[in-house]
Amino acid sequence: GDGFTFAVVNAADNDTSRSGGRSDLSELLGYAGPGHTADGQGLRPPKFAVECDTRANTGANDPDRVESRSDGAGDHAAVVFWGRQSETGQCAGVGTTYQCIQDDNRHSRAGVETVGQEAPGDMPANSRNVSQGADYFARPGEKAWLRTGTHTLRLEVDRAVAPDASGNHAYAIRVWIDCGDCDDVLTAYAGAAPTLSREFALSAALHAKLERVLFGWTEATGNAVQRITVSDFELVFLE
Repeated sequence: GDGFTFAVVNAADNDTSRSGGRSDLSELLGYAGPGHTADGQGLRPPKFAVECDTRANTGANDPDRVESRSDGAGDHAAVVFWGRQSETGQCAGVGTTYQCIQDDNRHSRAGVETVGQEAPGDMPANSRNVSQGADYFARPGEKAWLRTGTHTLRLEVDRAVAPDASGNHAYAIRVWIDCGDCDDVLTAYAGAAPTLSREFALSAALHAKLERVLFGWTEATGNAVQRITVSDFELVFLE
């Protein structure tokens, strides 16, 4: 199988009927944005997800084609957002122009391309495809570490109520994988450094759209069969 995401999407522009991405592109993990979906919409930004990817789609083709995720070589976990956006719906990159609707979980390549924009308040850039930053994690020499066995995963998200001097709202995402004694969801976890972490800021308009959210899992597989079991799930909103 290709893996899954745990996604948090804005409820202003999404509902529970939405799915993301073309059915013939399982590497999108069901998380892609507007485009070839049953309702023509997909999962619309702002949104973010923890990607648990168990198939290395290492190619850097046009994001509307197969082998276009720019993955690293092996299983990995990453924080993903929503890729590039354009008023015209057309994006330019990797030597071509393409519909910028299927790059939501495409990874940035250091020195080659940045997927998404990094301007404060705008869409965050997606994680790079190597474990040099805090928002992408792989285990060297263990290409299949994530696809078998049982793993614990803890996610914490902080968001600022008040804007900063620029009018943007700060967010912080922290993820622990295979953590110990990390099931107390009523207090922040301090037992170990996070496996993944990311800080970013969103404009007041994007922040307002995340006042109400939908959360859940997206997944996809190609010719192979995958079985994913989620157990002991807990969710708490703290003020």
